[in-house]
Amino acid sequence: MITNKEKLLDLFCRLVSCDSPSYGENAVRDAVISELKSLGISVEEDGTAEKTGGTCGNLYAKIDGDPSLAPVLLSAHLDTVEPSVGKKAVVHPDGLISSAKDTVLGADDAAGLTSILHAIRNVIEKGVSHRPVELVFDVCEERYCVGIQKFDYSKISAKQVYVLDVDGRVGRAATQAPSIVQYKAVFNGRAAHSGFSPEEGLHAIKTAAEAISKISCGRTGDMTVNIGSVSGGIADNIVPPECTVTGEIRGFNNEKVAAKTDEIGALMKSVAEKNGLSCDFSRTVICRAFKTGETSEICRNYAEACKKSGVIPEFIKTYGASTNNHWSEWGFCGLVISCGMNNCHSVEEWTTADELCRSAEIVYNIITDCKG
Repeated sequence: MITNKEKLLDLFCRLVSCDSPSYGENAVRDAVISELKSLGISVEEDGTAEKTGGTCGNLYAKIDGDPSLAPVLLSAHLDTVEPSVGKKAVVHPDGLISSAKDTVLGADDAAGLTSILHAIRNVIEKGVSHRPVELVFDVCEERYCVGIQKFDYSKISAKQVYVLDVDGRVGRAATQAPSIVQYKAVFNGRAAHSGFSPEEGLHAIKTAAEAISKISCGRTGDMTVNIGSVSGGIADNIVPPECTVTGEIRGFNNEKVAAKTDEIGALMKSVAEKNGLSCDFSRTVICRAFKTGETSEICRNYAEACKKSGVIPEFIKTYGASTNNHWSEWGFCGLVISCGMNNCHSVEEWTTADELCRSAEIVYNIITDCKG
């Protein structure tokens, strides 16, 4: 059972007050390290900052436990989306916690950090038997998980990973998340004066528009397709020689996402060729889809941990990616679990004191009660 609700709220408010933009997480890093050191836990920081140009790296800590029990990995990210500088948690009389509405609250992911740290504190201070625990707090998660991709996965002993990074009520857990592919098409035409000799030009924007009109955007089966940006042109009296189109595809089947990307690339090149232009098409695989079976050991353990606290577990799929996409790719079995954050990526973001306590208690139960 989690105790000392006041200390939990104080920790959450302190973490929220730390400026934490992606590539600039040093303040929240210092707060997390200080909290762990106060519990006698040593922390390692990797060299990710040198690779990304940020102010700090990923954090790793290990807490010894009962060697007869399987270890567990708990993870949350250090950064927040913008606007993130000058954040302040406003605790309302009814227990609602919001920002001052000029920044995000930062419950994404201070709620995850708080849940993990407070649960660990309770385990240590109570002296209860528990599983060996590994902690990973990563940087630049909000920038397509840049930080965790630099992490040395060989350090980890645990096979089960709980990532605290889903919005909505505590008890929700994402067992499935999509593959994400970004694509870029550059249409190469020919400039000409639009008043004196338009027939000598090859209109890149018009050709790009024709290609775009043939692409179905929105939800297509279990995939989503989007055109995100269109840019090009030099001046109003010049036939535009170049136009760049970017977009994104998400889906739960890696092969289908790859095939849809191929299809869009072929269509854009075909339209360009028909109009006498060329098209350079490229893609970036941001992450690959994962799926954790609801009958798996980690799902059973999570359901047990929820029920121990009187919380109804709910398994969902999400179109949002997280670090668990990358843990999964490296062979770990993971869940992305809710920690009480709501309206994320918005100045309307909020949580409640009760939800933070429930989240911390479920983490406590995972560490102490589930013997998988």
